[in-house]
Amino acid sequence: MRKGRLQGESEGWSMSAEEALPETLQFIQILWQLDHVLNTRSRRMLKVLGVTGPQRFAVRVVGLRPGCTPGHLARLLHVTPATVTRVVQRLEEAGLVRREPDPADSRRVRLHLTPKGRKLDERVDFSGESPILDVLQKTPAGRIEETRRLLAALIASLEHG
Repeated sequence: MRKGRLQGESEGWSMSAEEALPETLQFIQILWQLDHVLNTRSRRMLKVLGVTGPQRFAVRVVGLRPGCTPGHLARLLHVTPATVTRVVQRLEEAGLVRREPDPADSRRVRLHLTPKGRKLDERVDFSGESPILDVLQKTPAGRIEETRRLLAALIASLEHG
C-alpha cells in the first residue's frame, strides 16, 4: 500500500494499516466520495441558482461557445443527444437558453444564452468552479495533466471493460 493520508484522516479519524482497505478499494472509495460531493453541490445549486450541476455546465459551455449545436454540447458533456435535448429544454423553459435555426443547415439549431442565461453564466458562487479552480491553481501543471490522463484511462477502461 502506498504511503499517504488514508481516507477519513481529514475528518479526524484514522485507520491502522490492518484496517485500511486495499488500494483499489481506496481509489473507488475516493471516486464515490467525489461523486457524492458533486451530487450534493448539484442539489445545492438547484436550490440556490435554479439549475443543476450539468445544467450549469451546459450554460457555461454555451456562454463560452455561443452558437454551439446540441450535438457538440452532448460530446462535451459525454452524454447522449437525447439527454442534451432534455437539458436544453429545461434551460429554454427557464429562460436561460434560446435555440436559433442554423443558417447553413435548416435541420440544425444553434444555442445561445438569453440575458438571464448570461447573468447565470457570470455567477461563480455556488457553482463548484471556485473550489476546483483554487485546487488547480495550487497544483503543478504536470500533476494536473497526469491526473487527467489517469482519469481518462480509468473512464475508457470502465466504458469498454
